[in-house]
Amino acid sequence: MEILQAFVDDFLTPFAGNHHLGLFLVIWFSAIFPLAPPEEAFTLLGGAGMAAGIFHPITGTIAILGGIIITDCTQYWMGRGGLKLLSGTRIGNRFINSKKFKKARKAMREKGIWAIIGCRFFFGTRAPTYIATGFLRYRFWKFVIIESVVVVLHGILFIVVVIWKVRKHVLESLVLVSSR
Repeated sequence: MEILQAFVDDFLTPFAGNHHLGLFLVIWFSAIFPLAPPEEAFTLLGGAGMAAGIFHPITGTIAILGGIIITDCTQYWMGRGGLKLLSGTRIGNRFINSKKFKKARKAMREKGIWAIIGCRFFFGTRAPTYIATGFLRYRFWKFVIIESVVVVLHGILFIVVVIWKVRKHVLESLVLVSSR
């Protein structure tokens, strides 16, 4: 737990002035920097921090889940921005007006919910799916609702399991130490 406390004190708090805000911003910046750890790593880190008393359970959960939702929305808008850039060119307009692009948009409209839900469970597929969702002009409000519900359910499950496992491990360690 000392390593986790040092990470929070030496990186997250100086980064944003507050460790909860630092956690939120680091998660959000993971949308921009592709070498950043996946969302699960931050969820595990936050859950372990909650179990250790470093993060408050409510504000820590809000920082984690809010950061993930904002990250995913940022990736959606990156797709929309790419589409806007492409639509400003002759080749881009040819592509956007092609039958295959229109077929892809139709498929996303009809089955996009399953892509948004499914990519949550397969590492490495989220960013491309969310960018494609924006690129194919999937309705933003539908994207936000679907993605937020899945993030909240998935994230809270991860956080609860981590808190339970860390506390169980700490209790087992205390029992071993006291039995010596």
